[in-house]
Amino acid sequence: MKSLKTWADTKLYYEYLKYPVDAENAPSRGIVDKLGGQIFSKYKHTNLSRQVLNVVEYRIRKQSNFYTLKTTLNTTALNSGNY
Repeated sequence: MKSLKTWADTKLYYEYLKYPVDAENAPSRGIVDKLGGQIFSKYKHTNLSRQVLNVVEYRIRKQSNFYTLKTTLNTTALNSGNY
């Protein structure tokens, strides 16, 4: 998933990716957490098997060069004691 996210960041124009996941699916929630996803909404969804799922919809923002630069500068400042 990280490779796909990196590819999307370099090849696609987007503000965020939607990542809906069943609230009970801890492995999938772990993936989105590692990608920096933030909870956007929660709702119930009935799937094709008629199971009701408690969905947590995450939004994963695009990693921009500005964000990377800002993070690098902040880290450098903290490490040097100039903050």
